[in-house]
Amino acid sequence: MKVNWRDIFYLNDHAVCDLIQSDGIDILVDLAGHSSDNCLMVLARQPAPIQITYLGYPGTTGLSQVHYRLVDKHSDPDLTKYCGSEKRLHLPYGFLCYTPLEDAPLISQKTATKQVTFGSFNNLPKVNDRVIALWSKILKAKPGSQLLLKTYGFNDGVVQERYLAGFHQHGIDPDRIQLMGAVQDEKAHLSMYNAVDIALDTFPYNGTTTTCEALWMGVPVITMAGEHHAARVGVSILFQTGLDVWIARDEAEYIQKAIYLAERPDDRVYLRHHLRDWVRQSFLCQKEQFVRAFEGIVAQTIKTRSQVQIK
Repeated sequence: MKVNWRDIFYLNDHAVCDLIQSDGIDILVDLAGHSSDNCLMVLARQPAPIQITYLGYPGTTGLSQVHYRLVDKHSDPDLTKYCGSEKRLHLPYGFLCYTPLEDAPLISQKTATKQVTFGSFNNLPKVNDRVIALWSKILKAKPGSQLLLKTYGFNDGVVQERYLAGFHQHGIDPDRIQLMGAVQDEKAHLSMYNAVDIALDTFPYNGTTTTCEALWMGVPVITMAGEHHAARVGVSILFQTGLDVWIARDEAEYIQKAIYLAERPDDRVYLRHHLRDWVRQSFLCQKEQFVRAFEGIVAQTIKTRSQVQIK
């Protein structure tokens, strides 16, 4: 297979389309959707016969020129009427594949203690008022527990004050909340998980990389299943890793599962010892298997479209 990298960042849409067509691209895979610096106007011109959107944006492009969207049966079950413009292609094991940092820090082996720190390292816009209210209920249900939040936004003192005030409105003393901004590199970032006992996923927009990182660092993750893709990424990851016991159906079960782990220090120590090995052996980290599945579903798509065109 010939591999050729093209830098299109500074090209206009017409030039990008011309380049794609001159290179004879048969299948164009978009990784941006509606996120920043996207190429939706390129996709709208359909420079390739088959166009697929995947990974970088948790929703439809809304373009009829984008034919498919890669998902899985857990991230995108038929719970509600699907309104996307693309046909969904379900990868058999999961739509995500995680490759951990090669020199990831060692997991600190804590002793069993009743003191517990909940944590979330998700992007700040995901920590909405409903999330703050629910996390406050968990802190109230577990007196003496702490909550560690880490994200770029907390480099700003004004932002810190705003979020501390949000928890205070729900009766949580600011002393129980630790807010941290960005650190110097990825390894230092991962090391911060050693200060967390239980990770709390955000909703309705779940974490993705942060969930994988937490599990790799020996930290169990509690997620709540929603009805659309962005609210079910945690479900997908936990099913891939065989850890679906931590998926909550509603807010009450989310609290129950968080408190269940918080009150079992021996279980947390056991998880910290074994989670990395479980994740390493799970579908989530089987990159060769993922590639074969990816290739297979794309090949089947080409075959199906060819048969339809012949008819």
